[in-house]
Amino acid sequence: MLAKTQWRSTLSKIYLPIVIVGFAALWFSPAIVSIVTAICGILFLVQAKNLLSESYKSLLYPVLVILLLAVLDLIFHSSASIVLDKWLLILGFSFLFLSGTYFQLISNKNLITVFLILCFIVLVINILSVSNYFIHKEYYDQMLLQSKSIPITSEMHHIHFGIINAIALLGLGSLLVLGKVKSSLQVFTVLAFIVIFFCFHILSSRTGLLAFYAAVFVSIITYAICSGKRKVIYIGTAAIPLMLVSAYFFSSSFQNKVLNSIEDVQSWGNPEKINYKSMAMRIEAYKVGWQVILQNPIGVGADAMNQSIQKTYESNKSVLYKENRKDPHNQFLEFGVKYGWIGILALLFFFYQLLILTKQSWFPVLGLVTLLFVAMQFESLLERQASIYTIGLFMPLFIVLFSKNETNGTTLT
Repeated sequence: MLAKTQWRSTLSKIYLPIVIVGFAALWFSPAIVSIVTAICGILFLVQAKNLLSESYKSLLYPVLVILLLAVLDLIFHSSASIVLDKWLLILGFSFLFLSGTYFQLISNKNLITVFLILCFIVLVINILSVSNYFIHKEYYDQMLLQSKSIPITSEMHHIHFGIINAIALLGLGSLLVLGKVKSSLQVFTVLAFIVIFFCFHILSSRTGLLAFYAAVFVSIITYAICSGKRKVIYIGTAAIPLMLVSAYFFSSSFQNKVLNSIEDVQSWGNPEKINYKSMAMRIEAYKVGWQVILQNPIGVGADAMNQSIQKTYESNKSVLYKENRKDPHNQFLEFGVKYGWIGILALLFFFYQLLILTKQSWFPVLGLVTLLFVAMQFESLLERQASIYTIGLFMPLFIVLFSKNETNGTTLT
């Protein structure tokens, strides 16, 4: 028994620094991220049978269902390279998520430090990216009015970076509210939260902002009800619009996003104006996605997804220019197009299992579930390496870090 415990401890000591390296590599080396993902897969396979005896084993089932759909797609469309790519992404997500669930569960005493290290990486990228924004402020502000984005100091897409920022803010704020940070680290935690919060409103896409504030709203309600502090609901819900109004007046970047959104909404229903309007084009893409699902209830497969969507645009005589005829950018719709209704149900099953686990956790876990659910309505988070790695790392981290089970040793005072 002692040897088994020591073996598990040794593997967890390998896991933690490896995933930190992988997270840092998201901004400069996809190859390193892939290598780290493979190592996590090996570590998980070594200890896979032990996950079935842990309290979070229910997470295994929805992940395996999603993986099975990708495997079946690979079997029936094995000649298509895009199917292999999608299968590898889902396989990587499975390895990251399940290895994270297992090894973070047995490494809980170090998790706050790990989370703060991850936030430090996010903080550095924010500072570099915002510095670049201020150097070219006038240019980027004009680009925001045209639905363009402020580039991140890396090759990472701004939507995914916004979601990473939102997760970091949710975690940092929750650590402070729950008093889980050592006094020696409180100053860093507060400063990191303030700087990332400031940068977030400058750099983030509307998807990241919407997902974050939805998560904050749910977290406030949950915290107030569970703690019996009903006044928090009034204070918290009043603080949200106050923060948004403040961001509007103090950040020209945020202001231009709002103005662009208003112009976007005004184009809805006007076929002559919806081209190059981000939200309006997405609505058209959603309609096409649903149409393909209704016509193909068992899905068309990853390889035929784009072809089926473009064919539907053509048959509908879409007013969108060909260059604007995008995929839905909605994870549920994309799973539906690829795998049919069972793909949508598999993703809903995944979120259902996460919701069940929130009963064992504090409000931040429900907040993160809300954040990811909202974000997936506007972006396909399981289709890119950056977001797959982020979810696979942070979801298990939140589940263990904010568990109500005090025996987990997650409270550091």
